[in-house]
Amino acid sequence: MKKTVGLKEIARQAGVHEATVSAVLSESSRSGTRVSAETAERIRRIARELHYRPNRHAQIIRRRRSGIIGIVEFGVSEIAITRSLRLARHCSEEGVAFLAQNAKWFRDSAAQAFGPLLDARVEGIVLVMPNLYIPPALIAELGERGIPLVAYNGTPVEGYPHVRSDVVASMQELITHLAGLGRKRLALLSRWPAVDHNHPSAWMIKERLLGFERTIVQLGGALTPAAWRGKRGSLVGRIRMAERPPGNLDYYREGMLATREALSWSPRPDALLCSNDQFAVGARLECHRQGIRVPEEIAITGFGNLEITPYLDPPLTTIDTRPQPGEAETILRLLRQMIDGKPLGPEDHLIRLPSPLVVRESCGAGHA
Repeated sequence: MKKTVGLKEIARQAGVHEATVSAVLSESSRSGTRVSAETAERIRRIARELHYRPNRHAQIIRRRRSGIIGIVEFGVSEIAITRSLRLARHCSEEGVAFLAQNAKWFRDSAAQAFGPLLDARVEGIVLVMPNLYIPPALIAELGERGIPLVAYNGTPVEGYPHVRSDVVASMQELITHLAGLGRKRLALLSRWPAVDHNHPSAWMIKERLLGFERTIVQLGGALTPAAWRGKRGSLVGRIRMAERPPGNLDYYREGMLATREALSWSPRPDALLCSNDQFAVGARLECHRQGIRVPEEIAITGFGNLEITPYLDPPLTTIDTRPQPGEAETILRLLRQMIDGKPLGPEDHLIRLPSPLVVRESCGAGHA
């Protein structure tokens, strides 16, 4: 078995004192040891060549800090995985050690996922798209241990920062674009989560509704059933909301059913705004089944910008909720600020980040 390399061996090969190696590799400015840039680089080079790994347990005891943050991902969706990956890469670029878990890996979900993080004495945790099933006792325990949290989209956690997409602004951009293309009868297809409609986890749906209604009115349109059935040529909006069915949710089937209902309205919508990209795929399948041409007769838009969306027929216009530039930086800044005991500003408790519109052929833009 290969012997573990320690500071003593690195010091011997570098021709310096062990305390000098410790100061360089721990990047400590409080040791009082002054080291030239040339010596420091020699020590780091030797450490790399010897595949040196610091003793984390000894560091925790000595510093009373682990220097590690936790990343807990909820679910296995493409968006959640992409957000976790971008955050992890940024931590790596910043030299921040992290331990990642996924609540879906465990039978008892969140409770089991947090165990290894607590054992590792993480100093803070980012919750990536947390769901509403996090045990309140677990959140209380983290608070008692003084471990700060940042919720990254998903369900907000009371008392901690929530970084999320600016859904209202995204809906405004989308509807303004569709109206500019001459679409007049816009139907929003969505559903409620399996909780009370006022539950904090319903924020995205409620903001989507708010953005839809507000923008229709701002553009001089109307939302009443009478306006929908009235004189053609003016902008009108209509909302189709459904309760979540029991059991596992099939977004594709839900999209088909919602579209089937909307296509039965008189007059028929000329644009379907779907709550996510899977809904939009279901909408496209139902239009194809009924012989309705997209985008000539009806536009379809999604929400998410999944990897498959540019390859659909036609390519899907959607809102890009994947990580945007500066997003991971904002989350890590908040967490570090709390770890260091620095107060957050009023604007830090709820941060809305832009999710841009991605225009493709399904809305009719550039279609001959």
